[in-house]
Amino acid sequence: MIRSVKKLTLALLVLVLICPAAAAQDEPVTLVVTASRILQDIKSAPVSIALITRDEIEAMGAMELSEVLNGVEGVTAADYGPFGSQMKVKLRGSNAEQVLVLIDGKPVNSARQGDVDLSTIPLAMVDRIEIIKGPASALYGADALGGVVNIITKGGREGGQLRLAIGGYDAVTLGFDYRGRSGPLGYALGSDLTMSGGYRPNSDYEGRSFWAQLDWGLSPRDYVTVSLFRHEDEHGVPGSLEYQSLTARQAYDETRVAVDYDRAIGTNSNLSLGLSVVNHVLDYEDDWQDDLHHGDDYLLDLQVNSQQGSHLLTFGGALGRGQVDSTQLGEQKRDHWRLFLQDS
Repeated sequence: MIRSVKKLTLALLVLVLICPAAAAQDEPVTLVVTASRILQDIKSAPVSIALITRDEIEAMGAMELSEVLNGVEGVTAADYGPFGSQMKVKLRGSNAEQVLVLIDGKPVNSARQGDVDLSTIPLAMVDRIEIIKGPASALYGADALGGVVNIITKGGREGGQLRLAIGGYDAVTLGFDYRGRSGPLGYALGSDLTMSGGYRPNSDYEGRSFWAQLDWGLSPRDYVTVSLFRHEDEHGVPGSLEYQSLTARQAYDETRVAVDYDRAIGTNSNLSLGLSVVNHVLDYEDDWQDDLHHGDDYLLDLQVNSQQGSHLLTFGGALGRGQVDSTQLGEQKRDHWRLFLQDS
């Protein structure tokens, strides 16, 4: 009897030791790319990073990007009025100008103000969001002092959907998107139309967005992606309750084009080369003034990943220019560059 009890105890001990290992093997791995600019398990990320997946976005029933971001601890996304008002993101108390916003890894911060108006980014085009909550200037430059928000549209599931949402004050959103693949060619396109009569005089809004993407496997080692995004809107600017305006109007127009080339080098290395161009125009008019701001942003970036024994070397750099021609600021230019090297 004692021998049987000892055998049972030994068997239970072995089972206790084996089960955690088996559970660890069965546990799914969650991959992120923003923390170190390379694909890695989120548990191995060297910084505090949050991930929001497409399934989580759909479960929230959110209509705007700010609703999604405000569900993450340490993240504040605030809009400053009705439809068409600016929507900015802050991380752990930082200023919006200290947060670098990326779309598919490409910076979209405005050269005019240094921040990003998230209201121009349709939630329907978002596949996942990765957020670095804290300084990331070593890899992303001075604009990432407060952190990084990487909005990823690539790699979404295939299929399409139609969207219709109706709300108060004559608010209507109508849109569609579709993603598919035919052999080595992948494609995605979508569009959104949003209209609102506004809850105050001169607070009406109408905005349109369109996006398209092609990715093409030129060979087993070469891959090219071309992305296009366009947004335009017009809305009233009612002003404060104390000093209301019935005539002030604002129009915004933005176009983004990005081309990325990826190539596998040998068996242990790969190279990524990207070029992006952003054009944006802001026009504000009222009874006393007519302000026009025209901006262009250019960025060329290069990254190489190389596995050398137990070391994964990541190095590269970026060269960019932002320029603004404004009735308020005049002509302004800002050239910037960065280099990085990482061993992980």
